[in-house]
Amino acid sequence: MNAYWYSIQWGFKPRLNKVKASGGCHRFSAEIYRADLDKIWAQIRQGAFDIHRKSERYRAS
Repeated sequence: MNAYWYSIQWGFKPRLNKVKASGGCHRFSAEIYRADLDKIWAQIRQGAFDIHRKSERYRAS
């Protein structure tokens, strides 16, 4: 069973990009994963997921 089969099973659209990384597929996917994590942490630092602050803001007004 390959990634295409899993994508069909779970309803994901398979990616058809032909970009190949120089260090191998695992390294390429790890770099994408790291970039996604960095974006999420940036949002957390900006307070995008801070529910407590949002509820205090609504109480004050």
